[in-house]
Amino acid sequence: TISLPCMFSNLDLDNFDKRQALTQDNVLDIAKRANFDVSWIENSDGCKSVCSRIETIKIPTDSKDPLCDGTYCYDETLLFKIDKKLRLAKESGKDSLIVLHVIGSHGPTYFRRYPNDHRRFAPDCQRSDIQNCTKEALVNTYDNTIAYTDFIVASAINKLSAIDVDSTLTYISDHGESLGENGI
Repeated sequence: TISLPCMFSNLDLDNFDKRQALTQDNVLDIAKRANFDVSWIENSDGCKSVCSRIETIKIPTDSKDPLCDGTYCYDETLLFKIDKKLRLAKESGKDSLIVLHVIGSHGPTYFRRYPNDHRRFAPDCQRSDIQNCTKEALVNTYDNTIAYTDFIVASAINKLSAIDVDSTLTYISDHGESLGENGI
């Protein structure tokens, strides 16, 4: 709720005020004013108003997409959404800024963040009441989400490389996670 508006504003943590951040231009607004084609592609729980003045594409979880289960979609579905955006950017020659808001490692349903073919660490915790899993299974499940996110980032890099335009990819995490350390 706070991290996204803070990350995209010009305010730092010490002087951050959510109301102020949401009533002034953020980095996306500034890029749009600079004539960039700006898009936010959403596969998490919303942009917290950061994307309210730019093109926003929401991944429909109830689609017939095999990467979706009716409640969540795997982040891989974002990769299919950017293909068209990248092709249009190359054709137009216009600078673009595309934000992919991944669901990544959001818990407690970590096991729903990666498909079975990306299940590298086992045993993993295939339940949402993670307090009833062993520490090893919980850590393995979280590590599977990290490995899957790494796959998503690598795939996005490959897509950028394939279109042969000057590009930069930056990955930023909006928060960390606790896996029961110190009894939490």
